[in-house]
Amino acid sequence: MAITVQTLAELTDAEVEAAHDIIAQLVKENNPAIDTKRGVIHDLVVHFSALLGAAKDKEIDRLRRSMSLKAILEDPTLADTDIVDSVLSNYRITRASSSEATGAVTIVVSSLRALTLPANTTFTAGSTTFRLSTSSGISVRTSTEQLTSADDRVLEALQDGTYAFTVPVIAQTAGSIGPIKRLDVVALAPRPAQYVAAYAALDFSTGVAAETNTQLLARFEEGVATKAWSNRVSIAAMIKDTTTFTGVTDVSIIGMSDAEMRRDQHSILPISLGGRTDMYVRSSQTPATTTNKITATFVEKYLDPVTGAFVGGIWQIGVGANEVPGFYEVSRVALTTATAADAGYEVTSLVRDYDLGTAEFIPDITSAQEAAFSKYQTAIIQFLDTDTDVSAAVAGTTQVDYDMTFSHMPLISDLQNFCGGRTVRNPAGDVLVKGAVPCFLSINFTIKKPVSAADPDQDAIKDALALAINATGFTSYLHASRVSDIVSELLPSGSALAGIDMFGRIVSPTAGNIFVRDGDVLTIPDRPADLVTPRTVILVLSSGDVGITIENIS
Repeated sequence: MAITVQTLAELTDAEVEAAHDIIAQLVKENNPAIDTKRGVIHDLVVHFSALLGAAKDKEIDRLRRSMSLKAILEDPTLADTDIVDSVLSNYRITRASSSEATGAVTIVVSSLRALTLPANTTFTAGSTTFRLSTSSGISVRTSTEQLTSADDRVLEALQDGTYAFTVPVIAQTAGSIGPIKRLDVVALAPRPAQYVAAYAALDFSTGVAAETNTQLLARFEEGVATKAWSNRVSIAAMIKDTTTFTGVTDVSIIGMSDAEMRRDQHSILPISLGGRTDMYVRSSQTPATTTNKITATFVEKYLDPVTGAFVGGIWQIGVGANEVPGFYEVSRVALTTATAADAGYEVTSLVRDYDLGTAEFIPDITSAQEAAFSKYQTAIIQFLDTDTDVSAAVAGTTQVDYDMTFSHMPLISDLQNFCGGRTVRNPAGDVLVKGAVPCFLSINFTIKKPVSAADPDQDAIKDALALAINATGFTSYLHASRVSDIVSELLPSGSALAGIDMFGRIVSPTAGNIFVRDGDVLTIPDRPADLVTPRTVILVLSSGDVGITIENIS
């Protein structure tokens, strides 16, 4: 709300009447002969003076209240953004600025022909419009020998006879958007010659929305806290105050006597001895994805256990601690020549392990479960390739390159180095940083609307729902009423929600997948032995995992 009164309609009758009485009294005292109860003086001079006076009084009151931290905390909506920034800057709190979402789009064409993608090309995914993030248009060549600029692209042959190239894009407007996942369809305008399709090459970054006054004031406690290794509030404030970690939104700190703490019980005594800290962090609205080319080694031929027929070959890779620090799972593994739409092969085994390395500071870790989702996690992964000819393959010797896509929280290694550094960590103990345990959600519901009403904007509903759920932080529950509240704001008059179904898949560090489902209250289980509790789990919802059915009612 602006400090200045933009229209006289903002004034209440009581405010105008109070100003009118004061002005009439002052005029009467100055000149008793003037009639202030009727006539020109009353209708024009006193009345309009009262309107302007009431407006100024209102502006003064707004300014006064906006400069009061107590008044701002009581009603954040009354405060002017600039003044709130000034007041809270006294407590070393700075409003987080907005940033644009970014990503990469793969464009498929039908033939091997050079083409140009103009600078004014627009890309639409969901309800968000993107543009090229390069300074000019992009020239697409047929071979690497023809490249003349760092922005040039080369057409790559795909297995289905088509060709593809990938371009970087950035949202036209800064702010947070609903998640856009790999293979989500992207609309292009104008389309290049021989166009076939376009889709997200990888999961997009979701951008950052500028903080509202309410969000900014929610960080007030962190702002006034000492940025040092002290209590939970101070530690979180220290991390978020560091420029590198501005994307960290949620930090859950597990310490002595917490049910989830296992590392401080490594002695022969069955008690917690303290001196250990586990930090579960959310450094991105949704887990990031990283695709690496990894060489796999042939293990054995695979026969169908029922029919005994040959199916393919089992291949194995080792993922080092520095490959994708703290990854959750493998979302796709495919031959390097496969089309992006190829779902890839089935992961048959993922065995986590750990490697402590040789750094100066090493946390007290004695099991793969304790190291899961941290910088020190390693893994052995096996998968079933049903395409590669293994008739002449030699176990332990034959190798093939694959593209492997991992989901993970970003900055896990950097956060470990920072929090575990000599100048930051508690000198009486150690710290282990982990990615928050993800509960991947899918939500389905029916929208019942009047026949005469227009269909609701499903993309906008999905994005709004994903943004709100992903901002929940560490939590115990997700109520169906919360889903209903978010969606109802975007529905036409007379519409309602029905049949809400919430399903969650928790990627446990120790127990594989844990599934939860409910249509009323989705509850995070309390399983500290599996490191799955409301203090370690975050909710993750992609727009593509929201299912909407429209039902017309008379």
